[in-house]
Amino acid sequence: MRGLSYKGQWKELSLYSLNKRRRRGDLTGVLKTMTAMTPVDRDGSQAGVSVFTSEPNVTALRDSNVLLPCRFSLEQYPIKVSRLNVTWSHYGFVVAKFESGKVKTRQHASMFEKDVPQGNASLLLESIVKRDEGRYKCEVNYEGDKESVSLVLTIQVPPEVLLLPELVHLLTEHRLTCSAKNFYPKNISFIWTMNGQVVSAMGTTEPHLNPDGTYNSESVYCFTPFSRRTLTCEVQHEALKEPLRRSVTYSGLTLEEVTRIAVTIIIIIFLTLFILWWSSVSLFPLILLKDVNGVPWALECTLMGWRLELVTVEWIKNDQQIFLDKEFTDVEVGDEEAPRDSSEYSKKRFSIKDLCVERNILRLEMKATDKELEEEKFKCHVKHRLTGRCLECSFEI
Repeated sequence: MRGLSYKGQWKELSLYSLNKRRRRGDLTGVLKTMTAMTPVDRDGSQAGVSVFTSEPNVTALRDSNVLLPCRFSLEQYPIKVSRLNVTWSHYGFVVAKFESGKVKTRQHASMFEKDVPQGNASLLLESIVKRDEGRYKCEVNYEGDKESVSLVLTIQVPPEVLLLPELVHLLTEHRLTCSAKNFYPKNISFIWTMNGQVVSAMGTTEPHLNPDGTYNSESVYCFTPFSRRTLTCEVQHEALKEPLRRSVTYSGLTLEEVTRIAVTIIIIIFLTLFILWWSSVSLFPLILLKDVNGVPWALECTLMGWRLELVTVEWIKNDQQIFLDKEFTDVEVGDEEAPRDSSEYSKKRFSIKDLCVERNILRLEMKATDKELEEEKFKCHVKHRLTGRCLECSFEI
């Protein structure tokens, strides 16, 4: 029996004992012998194998690398590597295996071959995708004794957030859509804020399942911006370290700016019209002209402005009109008009054009003597027919 294995020895001894007891007719003894020699199926703790994990639930982001921790201990050392097997499986499919001191894995999976005999059976998954999610089993087998531990891998996918349109025209009604795409798990929330104050969205869709297991969702907000207040869409999801925020960019003018510009334009127009009105005609004081003998013979003043051909000139003596220009269509500048009393007065108007200024010399010539002119009051009254501006100058002799 020395050359037989444990199982061979058990079979031979069982047959020997059975035949011996049959010859004796002791059936009860046979049953006792078989029961005593039958090997017992043992779990890991009975066989001296203990398997454990520090993280039964592991969470990681898609496209990242994740370590599934698994360690084991044996009651017997040193370990015989040739008799140690470690198997990682995912829903029954083998992901990685340590056997005969070598590691065999599928793509993007690996084990630490040198560390396995030291009790480190952890599995490293690289560039994980959605299908890598689920329950994993780490099973350690040493000399026929097995024990395993299960881990659950949850893969999170952060959302891709877009706010359309990004550019918003002021004073125009807009429908904004805040989209969250390709996220997992399903729960997600949208928060709209205006200058930090929460505002109500027009509507938010239920997450829609994509073929790859991720979800899409969107929230809609409608408004007409009158100012550049900060409008933000905030997306909260458990795969994000902090919420994602997207804000609109404004173009155009606010209502306040439009009002200011309109008021400024109106003021400029009024100022321009006022300047045009003010500068349309100006009249210098009357000057008494005397001859070489000191006898007064004329009154003269200077008229300045623009479009002086539209200026009507009126001469008045003691509040009585003595001359009034005809309409411009009937008289040319420089022509004389017949006075009411041609024997006493005559009127002349001379046009002088400088580089930037137009001037007229207005002259009232008198034929009366000094005594006849005593205590006489003369006035020159002008009116611009386009702007309506009137001026008057007087002189008392």
